[in-house]
Amino acid sequence: IADKGGRGGGLAAALVTGDRSFLSESDEQTLRNSGLAHLLAISGLHMSLAGGALYILFFRLFALIEPLAIRFPVQKLAATAALLAVTGYLILSGASVSAQRAYVMVSFAFIAILFDAPALSFQTLALAMLAVLLLSPQAVTTPGFQMSFAAAAALIRAFTVQKEAPGRTLPIIPLFIQQKIGPIFLTSIVAGLATMPFALFHFGRIAPLGFLANFAVMPLVSFVCVPLAVISVAAMMLGVGSLPLALFGTSLDWVLSIASYFADDGASASRMLGHPVSGVSLAFISLALIVWVLHGWRHKFTAIILLIAGTGLWLLQPATNLTFSPSGHILYQSDKGWKVARLSGADLSPLQFSDQPVIACKAGCILKGRSWTLEIDQDRNGVLTLQDGSTEGLELLTSTSAYALRIDPAKTTSFDASYKKCRPWSVQWPTCKARD
Repeated sequence: IADKGGRGGGLAAALVTGDRSFLSESDEQTLRNSGLAHLLAISGLHMSLAGGALYILFFRLFALIEPLAIRFPVQKLAATAALLAVTGYLILSGASVSAQRAYVMVSFAFIAILFDAPALSFQTLALAMLAVLLLSPQAVTTPGFQMSFAAAAALIRAFTVQKEAPGRTLPIIPLFIQQKIGPIFLTSIVAGLATMPFALFHFGRIAPLGFLANFAVMPLVSFVCVPLAVISVAAMMLGVGSLPLALFGTSLDWVLSIASYFADDGASASRMLGHPVSGVSLAFISLALIVWVLHGWRHKFTAIILLIAGTGLWLLQPATNLTFSPSGHILYQSDKGWKVARLSGADLSPLQFSDQPVIACKAGCILKGRSWTLEIDQDRNGVLTLQDGSTEGLELLTSTSAYALRIDPAKTTSFDASYKKCRPWSVQWPTCKARD
């Protein structure tokens, strides 16, 4: 797939099989900076687009067979065939955790069609969530679970609200464009807003132009890339996949070009690194989303109050200058922007740090911030020197818990700005309890 798809071949391999090894680092970074990194994982987007395309294909095909269409409900036959096809897609993609979660959500939609129930409803979403939790209870703490179900729930509510007010149109925009392009624009806005708090909480940044990038790319992905992907996979089984794969790769080359146009230079996203979202802020914003999803505009004032409270708590939280990860990485703000120091014995870098310049600090080094200097030896012992010459030891560089520091030169001290992880059920309870 990667060899026959040109520049877009690496992305084609990632979309079809979930294997990112053929995608260049520059293209992967471009997708991340433009807010299109969700295209890289086999997720609800891929499963729903592939399943929807297959459902329409089988529905049209079975409807053309008159004896079959007269005796059997065509929509149920198409749902069964599409369910079998996405099951094969799940196996082909390697059945990763995100793919399994997406498969459960899509399969419940097809099963709902078999029982003459609405394919997209909160009941279907609740059953899918229950199935995922039964299969993998720890998934509830992962970003993928939270963002997937937040986006799905928000989209169901948004399109329900739109369906309840079908007569509302914009007179300055042609009706055809509103009917065809409007849902894509609505999907981009609603899904982006619903997942934004979780992206900020888990990854510390957002793509400022992500809304526009998704709005520009999704019509191409939905109407060109996904049909070509389905045709390419079917053609490969027959041994004639060269031409469809070439066209599929070309279409994804266009996707990469659009992503390059919208990719942010990192300045806007980097500003988020020093202002993380706290767990309390995320809880208030999540409650606001839940209230709107369950009750719509009937309890809009409650949702707005919760949203304002969560956003206010986030904005009032002090900014940080330095963040330490137990993996052995330090994210700090220098005069030239954010950088990452890799300490001795460091493991894989956290995703939040992945796109920042890395400085090797295996045998000790000196990190220079805007108003402070941190000297680290090879044993991870650190001495913080502030602007007035005062010093402070940082024993937490050998800690097994993540933490952040807000360094205030005016008060010649540093403040632990991390979320307190000292809890009775934590393995660090004896040590952190004694320290606190």
